[in-house]
Amino acid sequence: MFSDVQWEAIAELLPSRTGRLGRPFADARSIVEGVPQMFGSGQTIWTWHRRLAGGGTWYRVLERPLTAAPTPPE
Repeated sequence: MFSDVQWEAIAELLPSRTGRLGRPFADARSIVEGVPQMFGSGQTIWTWHRRLAGGGTWYRVLERPLTAAPTPPE
């Protein structure tokens, strides 16, 4: 689970509600964290993971805290 500070650092990189027809997702945080009581099956989480991995979003999400981390002293 993400802390609120960690979530704020990556939230803008994730998809948001588009207003398109169809079943709307709850919110990106609950899907990324994979909160099981929010979903009957793991299909929503799996679909999001596949879409975010294929589009390079997970790479950008993981890259963000690494580029913000302080450089260790030499």
